[in-house]
Amino acid sequence: MTDYATWRRWTEEALSAARERDFVRLEAALEKRDQWIEAARRSFACRHAASSVREWPSVLQEEAKHLEEKLREALLDMQKDLSQELITARRTQVMEQAYQGTGFDVTGGFFDVKR
Repeated sequence: MTDYATWRRWTEEALSAARERDFVRLEAALEKRDQWIEAARRSFACRHAASSVREWPSVLQEEAKHLEEKLREALLDMQKDLSQELITARRTQVMEQAYQGTGFDVTGGFFDVKR
């Protein structure tokens, strides 16, 4: 069960970070989780021992599936929020450029538009 506990710890850490929109913590947790998954895949013993996901009791498998779904939902929400923030930032940038463009003389410098 140690392997399940390790997987769960990193998954819950990633889920918590995603919900809090903490990108640094999320990246670190997902990296640790991915490293654990990759090590488990490469480990011959893990594929054939009770620590293998297929060998986890059905209760733990269901819990793991539920936790994975919650993590996916949190990541999708975070992606939507980030996309909206990027759209807003881009709109602001375009509007600022348009505003600056009304008073900028391409030959060098600003001029008074009201003149």
